[in-house]
Amino acid sequence: QRRQGGFTLIELTMGMLISGIILLAVATLSFAVRQGQETTDLMIANQTMIQTATVRISDLIRNSTEVWKTNNDNFAIWTDPNNQGYEASELIYLIKEENLKNPDKEEITLGILQIDTGEIYTEEEIVNEYARGRMESAYVTTYGVDLDKDEKPYSILLQGIIPVSPVADITFQSSIDNRFIVITFKLPEETGVRDYQICATRRIVRD
Repeated sequence: QRRQGGFTLIELTMGMLISGIILLAVATLSFAVRQGQETTDLMIANQTMIQTATVRISDLIRNSTEVWKTNNDNFAIWTDPNNQGYEASELIYLIKEENLKNPDKEEITLGILQIDTGEIYTEEEIVNEYARGRMESAYVTTYGVDLDKDEKPYSILLQGIIPVSPVADITFQSSIDNRFIVITFKLPEETGVRDYQICATRRIVRD
């Protein structure tokens, strides 16, 4: 005798089980695609940062008249085609800074400080970063930077280099005459952390 229309309990259970497996597979695939997209976005963002920083830093150093390693292990870059005095308008600081307010995050930034204070500095004031302090104060006033919100008193080239993994900081190296500059840093990637370098050579050698 043919049964009446409808599903048995076993058929309903099997249907629900199969539907659950399909939904789980779709959710897993969606998660994998989303993770893959996030990884791709991170790689693209890293490469964009690196290319921008490399071009900017290489250009600054290549066309500089003088480069100093400061007492705080930063670089001061001076560009003056007339070779007359260390004016603020011709001085740029390349700054690396660790976020000391949140050591667990271990965030590091690499930035450029460039602003005209209308002042002229001595070489000693540049190297001991007195000039940097004066320029940062002017930057904060001019651009309304809020230091209490961890805003930086300079233009950022690389930021949040270590938001994912605790790795070593940015390293500045230079030759004895500061003509050859090497900057090394790390960026998080899918498989871990990768080392990067920016190398630049000063084209103008001061007499």
